[in-house]
Amino acid sequence: MLKPIYTLLLIFLFGSCIKEVGGLQDIPEELVLQCYISPSDTVISAVLSKATSFAITEIPYKELFVQDAKITISNGVQEKQLTFNPNKNFYEFKVSDEFKIEKGKTYALKAIAGNGKVLTSSCTVPVKSVSAGDIIVDKLFRGSDFVDVRLKWPNSPIGYYVLRPYFYYSVSQFKDLPTAHTVQFLDGVTDHKDDITSNYFTNNLVTNQRKNVIFLYVADVNFYTYAKSVQLNDNNQSDPFAQPVNAKTNVNGGFGCFGAYNVTRVDLEY
Repeated sequence: MLKPIYTLLLIFLFGSCIKEVGGLQDIPEELVLQCYISPSDTVISAVLSKATSFAITEIPYKELFVQDAKITISNGVQEKQLTFNPNKNFYEFKVSDEFKIEKGKTYALKAIAGNGKVLTSSCTVPVKSVSAGDIIVDKLFRGSDFVDVRLKWPNSPIGYYVLRPYFYYSVSQFKDLPTAHTVQFLDGVTDHKDDITSNYFTNNLVTNQRKNVIFLYVADVNFYTYAKSVQLNDNNQSDPFAQPVNAKTNVNGGFGCFGAYNVTRVDLEY
């Protein structure tokens, strides 16, 4: 089994063939490419890092990231190169009117490492998104320490949905860092007759609350499948008898995920 390096690019991430990462590899090292795009992006970010077999000695953190690669993104007409940011250990490109992420368009990502290894992938940005008015917040759920986030299920659901709430603690030393709570993954194929609910504990909503933020992603199958597999794997960390969950990949020539989504943000007031 491989040990991929998951790096948070946003928050939370297959137009091409979906594959599953699994099995002890004979080769000592592979590359992992991660990039998630949305029409709301101001900067496109991509991480190219190393992954090794569990049989191989762990790579020191400073050596995890590949810094000498050429990474480009294309919309079929134009191609733009991302520049490596040594302070953040990822490649980036500033979005402009000349090149931006648009709904319904397909984008191709290509990375050429310094050793000549080539990784490629593609994804299509979903056309649909969810209105902020369709997200309902019930602030009286099980007292002052819980919040019940409900989503009206669309009449004609298409695509994949990820509901992710964040909570900021005002009295914590980590007050500027969000804490993610119950994440819901829902596909448009299943008939959800009732509202979707994501419940999360806030640890005394009245005194500790600083601000709550709800993100609802309408995702392509790449982002949805990869994010769900990572979430399921994280949920198993405290259970030594849990069945391992292998990450999904849609990157050719290596591992990782290139996915797209439309995101709706709702800031909650109390």
